[in-house]
Amino acid sequence: MSGSFFVSSFTYRMWSSYQKTKNSLAKNFAYMGFFVALPFFIFGLSCFLFSQNPPFLKIGGSVATFFLFLGCIFGLRIFLSTRLERFILNFVSFMMALFGIITLFLQATYPGYPKMNQGIVEWNIGPTPHLLFTILVLVFVVPLTIIFIRSGFQDRNVRTRSFLMGAGFFLGGIGAILNSSSLGRFIIILGGLIMFLSFLFFVLAFFFTRPLLE
Repeated sequence: MSGSFFVSSFTYRMWSSYQKTKNSLAKNFAYMGFFVALPFFIFGLSCFLFSQNPPFLKIGGSVATFFLFLGCIFGLRIFLSTRLERFILNFVSFMMALFGIITLFLQATYPGYPKMNQGIVEWNIGPTPHLLFTILVLVFVVPLTIIFIRSGFQDRNVRTRSFLMGAGFFLGGIGAILNSSSLGRFIIILGGLIMFLSFLFFVLAFFFTRPLLE
């Protein structure tokens, strides 16, 4: 659940910026942050309440994944909003949503169930759903990483924050892919540690550097 706190801080900052500037980019970032923070909360709550009830744990994971897909869509729209016409942008968003629904359906109908292994959740979502999940996450984090790294090179005033944000999104995506895999306890723990490192980068970016959007 700590992940939801860190991402919620980002969401609050972006929404506050939007209220001041009416910057549509800040608004899209705020929506993205909300739909990314919510899954972390749902994942944590599901593990706390249903650690001994695999069917309900699987439902909680599926619901969290649904909101994560919404966050991915807003993240992709941020990257494409200045590159595509509105109609094409909406079509791409629709196809992204359809891709997410197919992934979620395959995940929800996979015969296996999550299980707790010495305090670590093995989600057991199946190889095909995990491959699609990996593609979706990479489509989400790679463009955002490019946006922030490019911003850091272009504007020295926000360079530190931009680099931290870019690294945070990229590591968060890699951590999520590893953490949801079925490659064994060590890889799952490694994914969790990488995600925690990404949260630290976000904390440094939010509280110790100059804001990106005033």
